[in-house]
Amino acid sequence: MKIFPAIALFFVFANPAFGACVPNASPPGSIGCLPILSSSQSGDYITTWRVSAFPASASLTSVSSLFATPTIGSLTVTGNTTLSNATTSGTLGVGTNATVGGTLGVTGNTTLSNATTSGTLGVGTNATVGGTLRVTGAATFGYDPATINVRNYGAIGNGTTDDTAAIQAAATACPAAGCTLYFPPGYTFGISAAINLKSNTKASLWGSTVLVLSGASNVFRNVDYAATTLTDSNITIEGGTLDYGSSGAGTGSHAISMSFVNHVQVRGTIFQLRGAGDATAFVGCNDTVVDGVTAFGFTNTAFDHWWGPTNARVVNSYASTVTTAQMVNFNPENTLENIPGLVANGFVLANNQLICTGATSCPVLVAPITSGTYVKNVTITGNIFKNVNVNARGATQGVTVAGNTFNGISSGSAVIGAYGAFGGVPDSISATGNTIINPLTDAGNYAVFEFGATNSSITGNTISGTAGACYAATYTGAYPTVIAGNNGWSNCTYGDTGSAWVTSAQPVKFGTVTTSAAITTPQLNLAGTGTASIVAGTGAPGSGTPGYGATGSIFIRTDGAIGTHIYVSTGSGAWTALAGV
Repeated sequence: MKIFPAIALFFVFANPAFGACVPNASPPGSIGCLPILSSSQSGDYITTWRVSAFPASASLTSVSSLFATPTIGSLTVTGNTTLSNATTSGTLGVGTNATVGGTLGVTGNTTLSNATTSGTLGVGTNATVGGTLRVTGAATFGYDPATINVRNYGAIGNGTTDDTAAIQAAATACPAAGCTLYFPPGYTFGISAAINLKSNTKASLWGSTVLVLSGASNVFRNVDYAATTLTDSNITIEGGTLDYGSSGAGTGSHAISMSFVNHVQVRGTIFQLRGAGDATAFVGCNDTVVDGVTAFGFTNTAFDHWWGPTNARVVNSYASTVTTAQMVNFNPENTLENIPGLVANGFVLANNQLICTGATSCPVLVAPITSGTYVKNVTITGNIFKNVNVNARGATQGVTVAGNTFNGISSGSAVIGAYGAFGGVPDSISATGNTIINPLTDAGNYAVFEFGATNSSITGNTISGTAGACYAATYTGAYPTVIAGNNGWSNCTYGDTGSAWVTSAQPVKFGTVTTSAAITTPQLNLAGTGTASIVAGTGAPGSGTPGYGATGSIFIRTDGAIGTHIYVSTGSGAWTALAGV
């Protein structure tokens, strides 16, 4: 059938009084009764339609170009079709061999089949999808084809609907080679059970929220969550908010729980725990990173590591709670049973701000909690701790606590503790360059620095705040400890427990010192009481001076004159000054 000339079509359909319909064309071009602004003709057929508005529904077949400036209601296009500058709030079905160019704003339900585009989300340049976009058939996208959108699997994201099954279906669809599990921004996805993530999955939640409606102990965990050896690998969770809402989850709930996974990353996520236990719980994992996250309201541990973790890092993060079992935990034990020989090896806690607002200080625990297990190679640096202490007790080796600020440590704990426990003694513990503000240690927890560790040192630290706020600056027990270059020791009130203490002075000690009085003068002690020693100090030596009674002991009097500079112990219970020296 011959098509009307273009100018006739323009006149007829631009005039509402006519109310006529475009007849079928060959190739067919049925559009229903539409107000046509203009068209162009190639031979017997109209090749371009300019449409001012669509009714509730319309269809086109084999139309070369459709310019739909206003909003389209329901449009189905099959054949070779180009859409330019189209906006729809209804249903847009684009069939075989469809090419979408220009700007296509889709706010309704959209289906594309065999669509090709170099733009975003398969619908051309600067496309916005506010509804459901389903792509079927062979499609080419301008973004990673391995991105799996949870809404494409039926997740609603309205904050009340249980989206667990839809999100799990999307996660399960991730291929073995890996995918990005995409939670689009602006949605709140409700769950009632944990979402299990495969190896090589990155869950991207920027701008979205996952809300625990009820029942879910975990928000995310790995597929092989019951493993007891390294099994899954390469799992990343980034962005978004994980919120336990009013679910009533308790201490045993862990928002992100990974068991025996090799390479785990959690970056930029916000945790609203609301009484749940942990933000992150890594069990038997290797190479884990928590970076730039924020955690509130946890009751067990913000960042938890156990059962022989290796190479763990918590950096650039913030955590705050009223009270918790641990602020951060790094220990070797399997909590189900004691397995001797387990080791937690390699932990960095750096540049974080950790706040405990309750009456009792919250610990960073880098230590075994049973006998026969070990912690090794820990660095804690550049952190700001508020009412948070560090505990490296028991068989702990190679712990450096350097350049941190401890503020307002309440009574109940030493600020930095490294002492024997569970049959083990810490070794090679270093507390260096830390600032301690207003520590409130008391006789029950001994000192700001409670050390009972071998081959250890306390150097270059500063205590500031109200004088007498802390019971004692340092307690070293019966083990050699280098103590030098510290400041503000006089801010603590000395308390005598029969072991070596330091108040205002800065001795350097090599060897065991046992005394019933405070060490108030500088000393260099190379042995201890009852054995030959070299000791430096002020005033004449006496029976309480280390080395007294041991033949060969030397005392160097720093305030003496000629003939009273150097004293030697003859072993007879007396010190003899060397004449002329």
